[in-house]
Amino acid sequence: MKRRLLIIGIFLLLGAVVNVAVAWGVCVASSGKAIGHFPRIPPSAAQRLWDRYAREGWPPFTQYQSGTRWGGSRARVVSITSHVNGDGEPRWLLKFFVGQQKVGWPIRTLQSGRYFSPPSGVVPVNGWLVRRKPPLIIPYEPLWPGFTINTLFYAAILWLLIPGPFVLRRFLRLRRGLCPKCAYPMGESSVCTECGRALPKRLRPAT
Repeated sequence: MKRRLLIIGIFLLLGAVVNVAVAWGVCVASSGKAIGHFPRIPPSAAQRLWDRYAREGWPPFTQYQSGTRWGGSRARVVSITSHVNGDGEPRWLLKFFVGQQKVGWPIRTLQSGRYFSPPSGVVPVNGWLVRRKPPLIIPYEPLWPGFTINTLFYAAILWLLIPGPFVLRRFLRLRRGLCPKCAYPMGESSVCTECGRALPKRLRPAT
């Protein structure tokens, strides 16, 4: 029983590692790419995002948009002002920015958020790690229950790829009346006469 629990624990740990690796891979692959051109989140969602990451004293947001790519989605909410330059043409200025990213496959499993206010640049907040310049921001804040579901998904795949074929081979040998270890025909003995392995009592030939 302890051995089975240990095996289950190992595969769950490996599943979590693969889960995080896939999410981070999606994040790296989509870094620096546009998230979309049209608003796709309701104003209420934009307000929640602004309330979570905006700093105290920031003005209300004026624009918001989101976009979805394979394995990830991003949303941003910004406060934009305009001024008139010397030739009388209006110029838009990005004043404040907050963004959120969710990544993972087949379900979103990690999320992160950030805020930006010139001239200070990108400021890391909860769930972000700055890795390089220009900043590659890696999410590490778990999304539940997506993190659990993805971990179980990858653990099951790893089990099918690693011990699964051996379990199937053992099952087929037992059905054919063969020793599960060496495929030698089972006799009346409680152990295999070829390799000495203990044989399942319920599958031994009747005396």
